[in-house]
Amino acid sequence: MNYLVQPLLYAGSSFQDIWAALVDAVGSARVPIEIVPAIRPEARDLWSGLDEPREFARQQAVQTAFLAERIRGGDRVLFPDFFAPGLDLLQYVREREGLDVRLGALFHGASFVPGDLYHWSWLGAFEEGWLRVFDQIYCSSEWMAQTIPAPHRGKVVVLPWGVHLPHVPRDVERAYDVVFPHRWSADKGVAEFVEIAGALPSVRFVVTGFGVSHETPPELRRLYQQARSTPNLTFREREDEEAHLRTLSSSRVVLSTAVQEGFGYAVMKAIRCGCIPLLPNRCCYPEFFPRPYLFDSVPEAAQMLASFLATPPPPPPRTEGDFAAILTSFFAAD
Repeated sequence: MNYLVQPLLYAGSSFQDIWAALVDAVGSARVPIEIVPAIRPEARDLWSGLDEPREFARQQAVQTAFLAERIRGGDRVLFPDFFAPGLDLLQYVREREGLDVRLGALFHGASFVPGDLYHWSWLGAFEEGWLRVFDQIYCSSEWMAQTIPAPHRGKVVVLPWGVHLPHVPRDVERAYDVVFPHRWSADKGVAEFVEIAGALPSVRFVVTGFGVSHETPPELRRLYQQARSTPNLTFREREDEEAHLRTLSSSRVVLSTAVQEGFGYAVMKAIRCGCIPLLPNRCCYPEFFPRPYLFDSVPEAAQMLASFLATPPPPPPRTEGDFAAILTSFFAAD
């Protein structure tokens, strides 16, 4: 049997879109796939995951136990997230019973990825173990693939995620000049964003990413409060999908200052909604966008943004992806 394991991750990520795209692609993969469901606490819709450690641990334990009981020779199990506590137990079952079970994962980040969210000092040893256990690792870009330690790169397949948009709102008034679609965290370069916004006080910025949480460092909390009181910044956090798409469609430029980005899902989504990208010349972005859309410094970003708003450049080349190709590659390959 083929198993796709439903994830439960931190609030404010694009992973809900990624998961929806994977579910939609199940019917196009040409092989039967069973979804291993996540626990959904009663009366809660928000996927909280890593922000609720006991909830996350309970889910991982239940899903691991489910798989340990079900896997048989010839089965394949795909984890949409590389962060997979309990994987050692599946490996124990697989080895002790001599089962030919193939394990794969989509790779989004790890403690060895520069600037990533997962910065816990104890995590490296577990990540090394996961790299050894997974048979196939899918990366959304060459940049992300190159962050994986060299001994394990032979397991890597690069397949850009693509973007899952059921529809794009039409005829929306351009109420904002610039949208910043990232959560408020260091790996998204929020300090650079605030500096750019401060350099252009007449430009209307909107922030749609998730705000601070109990884990946000004090310096980022102070920066957040500063940004909240900045006249040309509007915050539209925790929007539902329809409202979020309308906000993206009501913006002219999408700005990223990320220091860790493997695909830039939020940026790609904004582009599909009609935004022109302005992106740092680092991370995955040079793989997908030509030089006229990339900046090397905060002053250059501010200058380019003013130019973009005065004379919009042509839309960038579209970056297509195919989640069905990922599922087919893993589940249907010989």
